[in-house]
Order: sequence, then C-alpha cells, then structure tokens
Amino acid sequence: MDNIMINIENLSYDIKEKKILENISFNACKNKFIGIIGANGSGKTTMLKHLYNAIVPHKKTVYIKGIPLEDYSQNDIAKNLSVMKQENNSDFDYRVIDIVLMGRLPYKKSLEDYSREDHEKAMRNLNKLGMRDFAQRKYNSLSGGEKQRVLIARALTQDTEIMILDEPTNHLDIYYQMFLMQILKQISMTVISVFHDLNFASKFCDEIYVLKSGKVLVNGRPEEVINPHVIKEAFNMDSKIINDGKERIVVYRAPLKTPFKKD
Repeated sequence: MDNIMINIENLSYDIKEKKILENISFNACKNKFIGIIGANGSGKTTMLKHLYNAIVPHKKTVYIKGIPLEDYSQNDIAKNLSVMKQENNSDFDYRVIDIVLMGRLPYKKSLEDYSREDHEKAMRNLNKLGMRDFAQRKYNSLSGGEKQRVLIARALTQDTEIMILDEPTNHLDIYYQMFLMQILKQISMTVISVFHDLNFASKFCDEIYVLKSGKVLVNGRPEEVINPHVIKEAFNMDSKIINDGKERIVVYRAPLKTPFKKD
C-alpha cells in the first residue's frame, strides 16, 4: 500500500533468551490513528521502542515510508516521527518554552539559534494545549498532567508526519483526557498510541492492535476487536459492550481469577 507511513515486518525480540516480541507485523497508514492495547507485559512499550529506534531493531524489520529504519540517521528519524514517552521528568531546570522548542532541534545546525518562526510555532502549540501562560514557568514545577500537555506541544512543534505516544492520557484529569484525544484525532498526522483505556481506544482509533504475550492477538477496526471475547482473551476480564447508538462503551465485570486467596 502506497500510503503506509511506518510498518513492522516479522519483528521478534528476546532478552536473555526470554521471548518479548514474536513475529510482530504492523502497518500505520497516512493520517490514521492507530491504537495498541494489551495487558501489562504484553510487549506494547517494547514494540513502540523499536519503532523509534530506542531499541535497535533487526535489519529490515522496521520501515519508515518504505525505507528500512537502519538507513535513516537519528536526525532524519526525528524529522519523520515525534515521540512522547511515559517518563516526563527532566534532569535540568528548563523553562516550559525551552522544552517545547526542543522539537525544532532536528532542523538546526550545531549551535544554531532558534528563529522567530520557531518561537511562534512553539507558542501556538502551547496555546493549543492550554499552556501558553505557562511558557516561562519551570518545567519541573508543573504537575504530571501539565507536563504531559507540554510534551504534546513539543511533539507538535517537531512538525513530523508520524507521532508515537505511550499512554498519552496518563496523569491527565477527565477533562484534559478528552481535550487531548480530540486534538490528536483532528491533527493531520499518523498517530500511534498505547492505551490502557479501552473506551478511549474504541472512540478515537481508526484501527487497533491487541497484543498478548508478545504477539499480535488480533487487529482491525475498533468495532471488530473491542468485544467481550477479545477482552477476555487479552485481559482475563469478563465484559459487555453497551451501544447507545452514538458510541460503544466497555463495561467490566469481576476478574475471572482473583489475585488473592480468602482467609
């Protein structure tokens, strides 16, 4: 397919002979919102790390626009995809505006200053995320949810066609969870995101990949893969789907196996 922006072909990954990923294949097409779900330890974050070269994949298993990832320099990878990881702390006492401007670094030569256009772009994206008034604040003084919004602004400022997110609604209250998801849905980018909230994945994603034990259990449109059978298989949970005519909502029942024994 000509519109595939990033894909994986038969990726496997071991740590000390323990199979973490096994024969993973994955496609993300232009301007589509792709969700990745699965239980803890299913391989979601490890798969993402291969996409942005934090874990160097085997040759000819990860491709950006049809070109093997190993043929890109790290700087060229950064011009093609932006990343928001789970960890959102900084070891240095940067201002918020400094953090967001870092999204322009792939386009700068060594020691080159940020331009007026760079600053304007950064401020526009802070404004989009409701963080413009925080531009001069110290990043490390912010709450977890505020930091999350700053990092999304930085990813937008990076001006890439692909954005990779690991649990983007983590630390956000209910209002900003919905606010952020609506922004991500509206932007003209290929978005790949790990979710724990199946209702957000179902509401906003064009396609969902379900991982179990390092393998793709199933993938397809939300209405195809978010169902009681798959939820039971992937998460060991009974559930039912409520459809009010506008959206499908997952309601969970008690776990199939309780983690603690009664006295």
